[in-house]
Amino acid sequence: MLLFKTLGIIGMTIKQRIAYRGALWFGTIATAASILIYYYLWQAVFSESAVIDGYTFQMMITYIIIARVLASQFFNGINLTLADWIRQGSIATELLRPIGILRSLFALRIGEFCQFLVFKMIPITIVAAFLLGASPPASVVHFLLFIINILAALVLLFFFEVIVGTLAFYTMEYYAVRFAKDAALTILSGGLVPLFLFPEWLQSIFRFLPFQHLVAGPIEMYLGVLSYSEALWALVNLGVWILVMMSIALLFFNTAMKKVVVQGG
Repeated sequence: MLLFKTLGIIGMTIKQRIAYRGALWFGTIATAASILIYYYLWQAVFSESAVIDGYTFQMMITYIIIARVLASQFFNGINLTLADWIRQGSIATELLRPIGILRSLFALRIGEFCQFLVFKMIPITIVAAFLLGASPPASVVHFLLFIINILAALVLLFFFEVIVGTLAFYTMEYYAVRFAKDAALTILSGGLVPLFLFPEWLQSIFRFLPFQHLVAGPIEMYLGVLSYSEALWALVNLGVWILVMMSIALLFFNTAMKKVVVQGG
């Protein structure tokens, strides 16, 4: 019964996102435009050199296409839904539902990702790769590791969004928090520029943080920049960070829920 309810939320979320066709088309066009801008930018950069830090122009174009598409999902997320529930006071109603809030939010996130995958990631990536000349995956195994990383990173992103959304309990205005989250993820994940372009000391920090697994990590697997052993170790590292982020999110969320009970009592 619980599974059917979860699947129902996923299906409902997909239908809701598709219903807003204007927003869907705007987001798709904006992502495609950013890919085109970065294409011409890197075309100018590579006019002076055939290879930059081991990346050919074709590899860089592949990085740009996948990175801009993956990073585009940072600007939505269930942190907005959770923040709206908190600000509007409907969080109390959600607490009474038979399906837990976090389970409901996770189902919403899966629905958003499915809509993102079918209506943005796959079509934009295929069209852009065909028109701009992207590289195929380094191997079938590298591509499978890339897929596994993307799916696991969704769980990591979900728990991070729970943390960010819960901040609405403590802030009068949520817009600044949302903007900071979007900007931080885009930069720290390698969604804006590849991580290897940063100074080595800054790269070390970015590589230590979990957000590289959202964009830079899976793309490096796709391109074969990481060996099989390095890719497997990266997935292990991602798994550890998921547990850490989950623990923080649950602690943060449960503490906030106690505050709701106290205020309502």
